[in-house]
Amino acid sequence: MSENAMAERDALISALTFYLDSGVSDFCSAEAHDMRDWKAASAKPLPSIQMPAAQPFTMPPVSTMLDEPEDDGLAPLGKAEAIDELQALFSKVESVDALRQALEKFNGLGIKKTARNMVFAEGFNESPLMVISEFPQDEEDETGHPFAGAKRKIISYALNGIDRAIEASSADKGAYTTSFLNWRPPGNRSPQEVELEISRLILDKHIAVVKPKAILMLGNITCKTMLGCSTNINKLRGNWQVYKTECAPDIFIPVMPSYAPSALLGNGKNKGLFWQDLLQIKAKINA
Repeated sequence: MSENAMAERDALISALTFYLDSGVSDFCSAEAHDMRDWKAASAKPLPSIQMPAAQPFTMPPVSTMLDEPEDDGLAPLGKAEAIDELQALFSKVESVDALRQALEKFNGLGIKKTARNMVFAEGFNESPLMVISEFPQDEEDETGHPFAGAKRKIISYALNGIDRAIEASSADKGAYTTSFLNWRPPGNRSPQEVELEISRLILDKHIAVVKPKAILMLGNITCKTMLGCSTNINKLRGNWQVYKTECAPDIFIPVMPSYAPSALLGNGKNKGLFWQDLLQIKAKINA
């Protein structure tokens, strides 16, 4: 078997695994359905599939973290000064391109100096669905994409199931992806308070400029910060929320909170719940 054929086979097996773990069994229907009770209703069991062994996640060596550029703190200008600089840059921002250019000029966060790339967005900003990841780690920092590596694969499989795609050829079949934090914190550490606040203001402006029909908001940190709540994602997911943009109070966007991709890897239960959230997204967009 050629290398290309083996790679294609492995990709198909991975996609099939995601859908089976999510409770999906009808792959011939034009519409996506939740078929979690299929096993009980069917007289024929699912055929067994020999799957490749899952690769455990390993932390990067300490030596690689010691090579990180020094994280000299939070906002070099101080929190208040950084917010003032940001708001001054945003005063004339009315488009996605203008927002990207403003962030390239912004120097209020120390993590911008240590990141390799700004993780801004990917896809058509005219797409009805905006997908927001949590914050960049190594692979996102290297590629500049909101989703990379294994996380990109699992999000791609999921979006394809509702007729959406990160790399779509048109906006009506695409999903516009972005990241809550636009720069990777050194050593993949958790974001600090001022980084969360600055990132909240940036994402608020981003949402106001894009005006999506619906938002799929992923992860505890993103949902708690943007929605201003303390509810854990296990209870928050699956329940529609409404996001009111701070910079444009007349804009209201329906939000479906759900799990970050890292919570789906190797977790069949979470995949099933995530799939139910996606079905709600599909219904909302098509309504």
